[in-house]
Amino acid sequence: MKKITLLIFLTPLIFMACLSNHWNDEKLCTEIYVFIQITVKDSLNNPVILDNFEVKNVKSNQLLPVHKDSASASEGRYVLITDSELRLISENGTSLRFSGFKNTAPIITGDYIVNQDGCHINLLSGQTDLIVE
Repeated sequence: MKKITLLIFLTPLIFMACLSNHWNDEKLCTEIYVFIQITVKDSLNNPVILDNFEVKNVKSNQLLPVHKDSASASEGRYVLITDSELRLISENGTSLRFSGFKNTAPIITGDYIVNQDGCHINLLSGQTDLIVE
């Protein structure tokens, strides 16, 4: 008798929980780690090794964390943004500016729009291959 009473009591609760909207708010994200990379080359298609670079949120003028990797930099590849900065990026799109420096002088810039979907960052616009003239 106790089992039937418990079943009658729990059935409506389980049904209401299934209809609740809180299940729709949760996202199932993949385990991959997304990053967007910029390649900087000269006019002869040789990699350009920058002394320094920065990525700035155009609207807020806030500098984003720099992800340096000497192996990639030796091939002229630089990280614009990663999933680590997901919370700094709007779902509607955020304008970023990549600036590369040689001897403290800016030699290349690139403008990008990125967004995030709650799980990962996405590149909406901007050239990932930059050519230094």
